[in-house]
Amino acid sequence: MKNDFDEVIDRHNTGSLKYDKYALNRDGPRAVYRPRTLPMWIADMDFRAPPAVLKAIHERTNHGIFGYPAPTWQNKASIKNYLFSRQGLKVASKSIVLLPGLVVALNLISRLASKRQLSVMTAAPIYPPFLSAPRFADTSAFVSHLRYTEMNNGWSYDFDHMRKLVLNSRETTRPIGWFFLCNPHNPVGKVYSRGELEDLAEFCDRYDLNVCADEVHCDLILDESCEHIPFSSIRDKGVITLHAPSKTYNLAGLTAAFAVITDDKLLHEFKIVKRGICADSNVLGITAMCAAYEEGETWRRELVEYLRGNLKLLEESLKPLGVLEHDHKSTYLAWLNAEKLYSLKQNTKSTAEMKYADRVLMDFDIGLNPGEDFSDRPSDYSKYVRLNFACPRSTLQEAISRMLDH
Repeated sequence: MKNDFDEVIDRHNTGSLKYDKYALNRDGPRAVYRPRTLPMWIADMDFRAPPAVLKAIHERTNHGIFGYPAPTWQNKASIKNYLFSRQGLKVASKSIVLLPGLVVALNLISRLASKRQLSVMTAAPIYPPFLSAPRFADTSAFVSHLRYTEMNNGWSYDFDHMRKLVLNSRETTRPIGWFFLCNPHNPVGKVYSRGELEDLAEFCDRYDLNVCADEVHCDLILDESCEHIPFSSIRDKGVITLHAPSKTYNLAGLTAAFAVITDDKLLHEFKIVKRGICADSNVLGITAMCAAYEEGETWRRELVEYLRGNLKLLEESLKPLGVLEHDHKSTYLAWLNAEKLYSLKQNTKSTAEMKYADRVLMDFDIGLNPGEDFSDRPSDYSKYVRLNFACPRSTLQEAISRMLDH
């Protein structure tokens, strides 16, 4: 492996949200941190971006002028080539809308729904902005819940419950008009099959629902038996697909993303709701995104192999104990049963009244996401935590040792 993912890089005092969450004091010229805390929560990786990306940024900064950006023909061509080579999609340049981030896009789409007096539906557990964006837009988020079946060790949509939510919403002033899809699904690592997506498309057609398909984790498939199926390859009318290099190439701080909208009417409406609210992206973000798509594939493949090794370590350590309950297919975000972990512990410093994420921080000095954040009702997933395993293997091994040996 050419790239050294085992290198431990000090990210303290670099303005990192991931690390500064655990700073004891940020008021001075140098922050003071908890000395032993391992931040393993938010979805950015502890790896350097690909060399090709760093080279492209250096070359662009050497130019020395950073005026207002105007995305070029070549920028759109890089995105189109990426979509064709990785997903087999042929997309016109006019269908690509550059954005400063996927969360921005979720909020724009929620505003579009609110403008039409429509509500949004999604399936929990789910990435928290899927829940907050509709609320910020003064509309409602109806939440169904994925079903977990032991028989096939997998998650699936509960279409009966989704149908009830849609029909009940039609008795209100804001019926459900959008479904927010996350594929691969954060935080459970589910990769939806073609059949499952066809079932979802049929459901949305039947009830006249538009679909926002967040596919930001699509290049991080860890189970080699799985394949990412773009939702737009099944249904393109009434669909907005969201992409970004942020998760795969560790570029979240450069705020570059894009939407693909082949439905002309929806494209027009999206551009109207976007107007005056956000720019396309920034000069360095666009530069980094195009370099990643044009020259980052070898690096990406090596990353995926390394993440598979980290996942194997997690599975070997935590699956026999029931802490990792299911087969994890994609993303570097593991959904762990902390209640099961604590059933194996005695004489901890933390108390049962605390959130499990707070308990893990107190007892093991590991910073995780609380399961309460992944549903509209905190109690739904209060026994779970989310762990980011995109880190050097030594860091992951240390975290596992702390959880199991204490």
